[in-house]
Amino acid sequence: MQTNIKKNVQKILTELGQLNKLSKAILKYGFRVFISLLVIGTVIFIFNQTKQNPDLQIISTGLIKYSFTILAEGVIGALVMDYVFKK
Repeated sequence: MQTNIKKNVQKILTELGQLNKLSKAILKYGFRVFISLLVIGTVIFIFNQTKQNPDLQIISTGLIKYSFTILAEGVIGALVMDYVFKK
């Protein structure tokens, strides 16, 4: 079971290594934006635990949710663009 998972992960990594420059750039910068928004949202969320401001809670949870949306859009967009440009 463990070797099967290891083979699958290795296959995914080799396929990601064969992406074109544009797709790699989209993945790289999309991941950076994801991490930035996630960290900012988490810091605001933790800061809000002492203040209990409902506006900050909405902002922090929104930033955290949007960070995952941006990550998904970046990954899907990069893979679709790589597929389209390889044809």
